[in-house]
Amino acid sequence: MDVGTGSGILAITAAKLGTAKVLGIDIDEDVVGSARANVIQNGVENRVKIRYGSVESVGSQTFDLLLANIDRTTLTELLPRLKRLTAAESRLIDLQTTSSASGSRS
Repeated sequence: MDVGTGSGILAITAAKLGTAKVLGIDIDEDVVGSARANVIQNGVENRVKIRYGSVESVGSQTFDLLLANIDRTTLTELLPRLKRLTAAESRLIDLQTTSSASGSRS
């Protein structure tokens, strides 16, 4: 899942690198349309879905990989909610600091 998808570039890249299903979400309604257009332009619309909404909007889905290119303050605030979306051996990659941390659902 691409959290704060913006242009959709991380979701698109994940699909082009072989991820079968990718969800990009953003709370900025203005960028969702652009992200969807970028997904189509890059030919990955069969694997990437872009959705307007918050982390809570994804319901009970879990993800093996969470990508985020958002500021540290926002990411820190979202972390407890993001942990609920992670599969057992998932990873969260924060591209603002280019670091990653393992996560668990416990």
